[in-house]
Amino acid sequence: IFQNGKQTVLISKTYWDDDPNKQQWDKILDQILSTFKFLTPEPYIRVISPNGGEIWKTGETYTVTWTDHNVENVIITLLWGTSRSYLVGPQNGVYASLRKFDWEIDKNAPYAGQNDLNIALYDAAYCGYVDENTGVECVKDENTHSDISDNYFSVE
Repeated sequence: IFQNGKQTVLISKTYWDDDPNKQQWDKILDQILSTFKFLTPEPYIRVISPNGGEIWKTGETYTVTWTDHNVENVIITLLWGTSRSYLVGPQNGVYASLRKFDWEIDKNAPYAGQNDLNIALYDAAYCGYVDENTGVECVKDENTHSDISDNYFSVE
């Protein structure tokens, strides 16, 4: 069953090998199928948690969660204000299919007491973590399939 606009078309390619019209049916079916555009969703990553308003405590473990499609590894960073970026997970990323990462917040975290924090997720196929000042760099002119939490959260 294929949907084209408001029409639904049921196509069945069932016939007998000895059908004298087999080649004609194949040609008709190929013509019909060529009128449809089959879409493959673009890869994406979306932050689920933390996504704003949470208050997390140093020394505790929290779960960063996301949804994704067609992404292999996700690099997770903590953005502090507009100038600092801290790697939260492994530098090469974590398997996107896990859709979660348990983050133990260091008791001596320099961002403790801050309320202008965001989680950022990046597709490791296009991006790499450089350092705290540079943060993540991505391939220029590529759709990097990344997302940042919608609002700030805090670490106390």
